[in-house]
Amino acid sequence: MRVAVYGAGGVGAYIGGRLQAGGNQVAFIARGRNLEALKSNGLTIKSSSGGLNLPSVTATDDPASVGPVDAILLGVKLYDLERAAEALKPMLGPNTVIVPVQNGVDAADRLVAVLGPRPVLKGAVYIVSFLVAPGQVEHRSAFCKLTFAELDGKPSQRTADFAAALKASGVEGVVSTDIDVDMWRKFVLLAPFAAVACLSRTTIGQIQAHPVLRSLLIDASNEVAAVAKARGIGLPDDIVAVSMEAIKAFPPASRPSMQADIDTGRPLELESLSGAVVRFGQAAGVPTPVHDVAYRALSYYLMGGAKP
Repeated sequence: MRVAVYGAGGVGAYIGGRLQAGGNQVAFIARGRNLEALKSNGLTIKSSSGGLNLPSVTATDDPASVGPVDAILLGVKLYDLERAAEALKPMLGPNTVIVPVQNGVDAADRLVAVLGPRPVLKGAVYIVSFLVAPGQVEHRSAFCKLTFAELDGKPSQRTADFAAALKASGVEGVVSTDIDVDMWRKFVLLAPFAAVACLSRTTIGQIQAHPVLRSLLIDASNEVAAVAKARGIGLPDDIVAVSMEAIKAFPPASRPSMQADIDTGRPLELESLSGAVVRFGQAAGVPTPVHDVAYRALSYYLMGGAKP
């Protein structure tokens, strides 16, 4: 299978590296020092699931030089989504799928607005993985699961083919039977974790061990669950309890990527995390006080350039 990874960060580079090691033809779309490192030294992955060293990879900053592919793994930050959608057009063939692996729940809708519905899938990825240096990825979780589906939720040959390629490469690829539930199930955990960890400057282990912060995390999760219910998303009634149990599988030192963005002065995905919770809540008449405070407080760092 011909695959392009647009946004070769911790998530995209990890999955792309596994796909290449599994025998697929992979092109990494990157920029800056990461691009130069990939060209010069290839890709190195450190992982408890087995390290990987790919001394030679195809890396470029020009999607047109890649040409049409079977699948595009889109891993850019959410604030770059529309720009990336325009840039990846030369890689679209008649049956190409675009699998967004961003945080949040609105990536597919935003891609459809630029590219139309034909190539776009909905997706949710479950992984803790970071680009720790140019061309070097550290996979810090015992899991890597990519769930995706067609916009209408119906099975298709192209989703089945991509799932098979992932599985053959050691990545858990699942064609979802209810992708909206899967995406919001993750959002109930991710958006509150990002909000509470960034406000308190703590790790997931510290949040769990501190009664007040854990209570705040539960309150923030209940807000997202209430918004999902108001939007007709069929999450289970015990979704918050399930989420609190799920975080126990995270390495205690885990921090949300948005916290690293604050530390380094990069722009934030805040608009698509707590910002989205607040907007969806306002539209549905659901109060979201924790996320409202998080959005207002963290907006100081929204555009990057400011460090705590």
